[in-house]
Amino acid sequence: MELLVSSFVLFLLIGGWEPVKSLEYDLIVLRGTGTGANNLNFLYYALRTAYSSLLACLLIHLVMRGVWIAAIGLRSVSGEIDYDQLHYQPRFIDRLRRRLGSFDGYIERIEIQCRLAFSFAFLIFFSVLRDAV
Repeated sequence: MELLVSSFVLFLLIGGWEPVKSLEYDLIVLRGTGTGANNLNFLYYALRTAYSSLLACLLIHLVMRGVWIAAIGLRSVSGEIDYDQLHYQPRFIDRLRRRLGSFDGYIERIEIQCRLAFSFAFLIFFSVLRDAV
């Protein structure tokens, strides 16, 4: 569900970039008329920052989720690492086991990072939006 929401929102954000960019021209014209547009200027740039950060975070989330899906697919066709087949000394095998861990642990770490990226995207967006309004 998270992947669907992320990809749908990302699709909408990319499609809505041109209308948001055209508002900058309207703001420049409004500033040129001499009316006090400082509040609108701040609001526009705060919303644009929130928009850009949400776009970047969701793009990172989508890429990380793709890596997670690829890791799950790879795990389904391969087993755990067979350290004995490497024919290393026991000292090096212990070091590899400590450094690499299990493949399931790697998948779990990617899952946690994906959840954090998804949560962080909306945290940034709503905190900038709250400060702007």
